[in-house]
Amino acid sequence: TDDKPFTHVFNYPQLANLKVLSKKVEQTIIYHCKNSQAWNEETKKSVDLIGYDQKLINMASPKFYKPKVLHNDCNIMDGKFHKTILVITTKRKDRLPIVGVNPINKDEGEYR
Repeated sequence: TDDKPFTHVFNYPQLANLKVLSKKVEQTIIYHCKNSQAWNEETKKSVDLIGYDQKLINMASPKFYKPKVLHNDCNIMDGKFHKTILVITTKRKDRLPIVGVNPINKDEGEYR
C-alpha cells in the first residue's frame, strides 16, 4: 500500500445496510506520530479510539474487540514521523467505524 490518505464519503443508510448484511466489522487505523506514543506495552497505555457507539476502544478493551497491533513504531522518539497500525474486528457492528482518537498525551508530540 502507498499509505496515502483518502476520503470516502458514505451516507448513514449505506452504513446501516452494510451492517445488516455483515456478520462482523473490521477497521484498520493508521496513527501517524512524531514523538507521540500510540501503544506502549511497558506502561500499559494506548490511544483511546472512540467507536461509533461512543465506547472507548484501547489496550484495556475486552479481547473480542481489543485492537490488534500490526505495526508499532510510534515508540520511537526521534523527532521524525512514524506510524502504528491497529486493526479492530468485532461482531458488535455498532462499535465501528471509529469516529475519534484521543492520544495518550495531548501535550506531547504530533499525531494525525
